[in-house]
Amino acid sequence: MTPFRLALLVGILALLVHARAKWGGFVFHDDYRYVVNNTAIEEIGNPLRFFTDLSTLAPQSPTTDIYRPVRTLSYAVITTLAGKESAAPFHMAGVVLHAATAALLALLLLRAGLGGFGGAAGALLFAFSPVTVEVTAWVCSLGDAWCGLFSVASVLAYAADRRLVALLSLVLALFSKEHAVVLPGLWIAWDLCVRPERLSGGAWRRTVLAGAVPAAALVLAFLLFRAEVAGARMEQVGEPIGGSILSAVWTMTAGVGWYAATVLFPYGPTFDAVVQVRQTPFHPGVLLGLAVLSALAYAVVRGSPRVRLGALWFLVALVPVHNVFVPLKIPTADRFLYLPLMGLSFLLGELAERTRPLAVRWMPAALALLAVLTVARIGDWRDDETLAAAGRRVAPKSHRLIWEEAALAAQKAQEYLLKGDADSARRIASHAASRYELYLRNSYPAEQTQVYVELGDLLFLVAQAGDPQKEIARNAFGAYGAAFLLQRQGIGRITEEETRHTAERMVQLAADLVVGNDSPGPTIETGLRAAHFLKERYGFDDTGVRVVFRLADSIRVRGQQPGEARKGFDWVLETVGKLEAKGASYPYVRAQARFYRAVLRDQDFNRAELERAYQEYVEATADPVQRLRALVYAGRCACTIGSLFKDATWTAKGKEILAAIPAVAAQDGLVLDDRLRNEILTIDSGCGR
Repeated sequence: MTPFRLALLVGILALLVHARAKWGGFVFHDDYRYVVNNTAIEEIGNPLRFFTDLSTLAPQSPTTDIYRPVRTLSYAVITTLAGKESAAPFHMAGVVLHAATAALLALLLLRAGLGGFGGAAGALLFAFSPVTVEVTAWVCSLGDAWCGLFSVASVLAYAADRRLVALLSLVLALFSKEHAVVLPGLWIAWDLCVRPERLSGGAWRRTVLAGAVPAAALVLAFLLFRAEVAGARMEQVGEPIGGSILSAVWTMTAGVGWYAATVLFPYGPTFDAVVQVRQTPFHPGVLLGLAVLSALAYAVVRGSPRVRLGALWFLVALVPVHNVFVPLKIPTADRFLYLPLMGLSFLLGELAERTRPLAVRWMPAALALLAVLTVARIGDWRDDETLAAAGRRVAPKSHRLIWEEAALAAQKAQEYLLKGDADSARRIASHAASRYELYLRNSYPAEQTQVYVELGDLLFLVAQAGDPQKEIARNAFGAYGAAFLLQRQGIGRITEEETRHTAERMVQLAADLVVGNDSPGPTIETGLRAAHFLKERYGFDDTGVRVVFRLADSIRVRGQQPGEARKGFDWVLETVGKLEAKGASYPYVRAQARFYRAVLRDQDFNRAELERAYQEYVEATADPVQRLRALVYAGRCACTIGSLFKDATWTAKGKEILAAIPAVAAQDGLVLDDRLRNEILTIDSGCGR
């Protein structure tokens, strides 16, 4: 069989085995963040913006620790061609890329000197391994698929002495995922193991200058571009796993053992099954990792050329995800093994060649078993429910799984709210809140902001659904406050829209909680801080004016901090003036703010302001929607002036307005409800006293 036909066969078989991924949907794990809710991919526009503007990665939930421009551009292309109502086109892109990678890997194995049998065996190990399911069945791993394809293409082109193609593939691999920084090392490993003559004598200078040096220069240029132009950082957390480099070393040594076990015994789902932090080398997992590393080191020193290449490939390809000098959020993941797994293909290919008479018997059955396990594991990615069920089997304490369970429960609670079943909504919301809180106790601060916002949104909706207790509202206020504080400190990663939304809801909740709170000081202070943030950063719009007015009015009703109430009313009047200068009209809100500010009890009553408020109430009666309420408060304002300044003229005017309201309502066909009737009677009975 010719190399081309062998590669084509490997690609077709890989395509068939992974085709089930097409029927999977978008899942909670970042698919909504990077694809479904990503407005930046809804049109291609200028493709260069995906490389220079980090916000295109996830405009609604920005981040600075991930940079995948090729992936994002491919999302935009797929969305343009097929939309994003279905995840199928995105999954098929990953499957096709994986099949193409497996085909190129088969060609690379043949170029390394393996025969057709060994090359096919090694390439099919990579094509069929359940470890690769995360790349083909998870839309967010499309970057890994692109990186794998361009990485193999780069090494293959380098092996064929097509340096320009190799360098171009290197650049594309880097912009797919930074894992490709290892490619210069893989080039050197290729020469060292497959054609050592290029590194012997004086030939090594020409080989290095023509190959590794330009490749290393491109890697350095990419890292500088990534940091300075795109503004992305490499580290995802502030310290190594476990809090020290030594604990990270032991943890990642155990991770190597976990990787080896995952490849050799892929009996169940591994997504979210991460290695636990190890603080000492005296642990079975660490000892297993040391044994695997020792075996690989021995293979590098004493193995045949292809065995040495496979062992070196595996070790070098693991460097970017070692978590020691570049801390990541998690120590291990199947997608981290995608590039290293190619190195193991050389080892299996060599084993197949050396034991060919025996391998002919067992190899097809072993590969068929891998294919069956892969097809089964793809089923775990059908939707959130199946993925969560798989995760519970292997990692019931996984942080991401806990977050997913919380988000799914929150979604169900909101569905019950829409149906009007507040009791069921509260019950499910309580479960969701407990899962959110468990996640928050065990997560990094950078991840917590989004979770606090989700928790606040859930509790806010439940509190607004008529819950008789204020405890839920207080908890929502606390969640929003935590998100707000983290975001202000630069730790959070939520959008501007979510930041504003959080501040507005904090102000609204503060208004609800101030009255009746035995110690409202911190609530008032936090609510006003959020209101000040809104004013300075965004300026108040209609919503901002109304929530700040409610907060100021609640503080006024409380009666203990009139100075803080005045601050809120001042903001309202200032903003209303600006909005009305642009053509808006807020006479009723303006009148209310002016009236309440004028009667705050830490000052002399301001008659001029009260009379001005009265005129503004009268002005507000021109609006049919606000007419009755504006008349009620115009009457109240007149009565207040009469009472405070002993002016019978104003008292009579107030009573006259109040008495005329029923007739005005009847004339205009407006409804005078019981609440408004009672309010009129209360004002009238106190008028002039």
